[in-house]
Amino acid sequence: MLTQQYRLSDLTNELNFSFCFIHEDYMLFCNRAYYLRLLARGGDMSNVKVFDLRSRIYRDNDPDIDDDTIGFILFKPQAIQELTKYYVVCGHTIIGKSKQLQYPIDIHKNYFILLESTFNYFPLELKDSLIEFNISGIEAPFWSKFFAEWVILGDWDCFTNNGTFIEMCSILTQNERIVSQMIAENLSLIHPFTYDELCDFTRFSIYLTGTDYINTEYVEEFKYLIDALVHHYRINYSDSEIELYTHQVSTIIIKQMEE
Repeated sequence: MLTQQYRLSDLTNELNFSFCFIHEDYMLFCNRAYYLRLLARGGDMSNVKVFDLRSRIYRDNDPDIDDDTIGFILFKPQAIQELTKYYVVCGHTIIGKSKQLQYPIDIHKNYFILLESTFNYFPLELKDSLIEFNISGIEAPFWSKFFAEWVILGDWDCFTNNGTFIEMCSILTQNERIVSQMIAENLSLIHPFTYDELCDFTRFSIYLTGTDYINTEYVEEFKYLIDALVHHYRINYSDSEIELYTHQVSTIIIKQMEE
């Protein structure tokens, strides 16, 4: 038996629903053409915890938050798999597959950060799938220097003052052809923390930019390194080596894009 009926005008922008019924076991969203059982009971967005930058405490997600209030939502790394069903990732940015709108993301080894305003814009199905990966309790500051400069301070020099990986991704996100190709082929460029991730980053960035690392003046040892990463030869690298090689690959991609 349907127990409640609500008009949800704030949900119609993305999915064009006109109203919904709320049952004790499910929510049924309706429009002129069809009915869709969309969310299972338990998909309550108030379960999502947000770090409020102003109060410096964790609170419940506010779907009506204004743009002047900065809230950070943290997720486990596994949530990237859900996110990339709707977006591709290019370093510090997620790019919508449908409208190619871009939003900030701050990826760390054990979690990643999204702005609350970004999360509130997500389709309901994506929000619901991310709830189980939401984490809280990490003490601030847990964001990167770059993320703070970009979303808190509004310092546009941050894209060139925070290392070659950020600079490279900034160049790529401004290239319409590369963005379109990333979306068409569902390719993401994510900062690597493991050897497998380093191989994916190297292979995808070389492929997307058409970088010729063989017929160049690079030393043979460097060519071998890039070839080993592109072809995923099994090599054990330390965290510092992964960071070094991420920098070196980013450098040659920047050089390729400037030519």
